[in-house]
Amino acid sequence: MMLSYFLFSPEKLASEDTAARLASADFIYLSCIPFLSDCRDGRDACKEALESFRRTCAKAENRNAREGMGRARNAGSGSPKVLLSTPFISKGRLFATFCRLFPTFAPLFDGFLLQNVGDAALIGDLTASAFGAAFKKPSGGKFFLAGDTSFNITNRESAEYWSGRLDLLAVLPELSADAQSCLAREFPASIIPEITAFSAAVIARSEHCAAAGNTFRCGRCGPSGLSAGHLLDERGRSFTIISNPYDCSSLLLGVPREETFIRNAFLPGIDLSAKTKACGSAAQKAVFRVYEGL
Repeated sequence: MMLSYFLFSPEKLASEDTAARLASADFIYLSCIPFLSDCRDGRDACKEALESFRRTCAKAENRNAREGMGRARNAGSGSPKVLLSTPFISKGRLFATFCRLFPTFAPLFDGFLLQNVGDAALIGDLTASAFGAAFKKPSGGKFFLAGDTSFNITNRESAEYWSGRLDLLAVLPELSADAQSCLAREFPASIIPEITAFSAAVIARSEHCAAAGNTFRCGRCGPSGLSAGHLLDERGRSFTIISNPYDCSSLLLGVPREETFIRNAFLPGIDLSAKTKACGSAAQKAVFRVYEGL
């Protein structure tokens, strides 16, 4: 079984206890907002957290190798692939900063989690300009490309469209568990399906701040887009707001299916057995995503 974690901040990477658990995953996704901070100290802190995590992964691999406890990785051997998300809003300061700083931060990552269908062409252009060849790292290896839930993959045809262009593609989490597992089994052999297992998933994206109300740039989200508050629906359920302070846009995190929700996804002893059993043979092929608890 393959496993991924989506982190909205790099702080979990710097925590030795949490990083040790994350080290057993196949993929780690990081939000680009903290890494694109206007503050150089903020970018340096993110880089240090990532380097610390790499060291933790190396120690875990060495320990498991000595003890014969290493978990087989379907996506390849070694440490988790760490992917940086692209900006969702393809305009504004965050997007411009992503393009401007790309040659600086891109070598830190194994690839990118794409938020828009046009991002594949964008990464190709940026890598060709910065490193001499499309989708190639400075070392000559290939960047790993994953399509996020915003690609709205709901059927076999939409998955096949990306065959040969992406390495991993997320199934829309709003589908039922049965529908997700059935679709995962029908994915092309060249692309890995991803299923949301435990979720504080992104259910809405706004080009305007959902926390500010009628005011502009309320400042509640902090310098790195940390949680700006919560919204409640008619049933009293809480939806976390993650904001981008540079363009005053927001992500709304919610509960696509209440029975799969765990507020703190990093609690010890997460049991995926029921989920993987329900998915049957798809569990041997799919990645199961866990979102950072907020």
